[in-house]
Amino acid sequence: FHEDNIPQLEDVSQFLP
Repeated sequence: FHEDNIPQLEDVSQFLP
């Protein structure tokens, strides 16, 4: 995936259960 599409840890947390 593109580096620009890499979400930050804070953004990833909401995708995780």
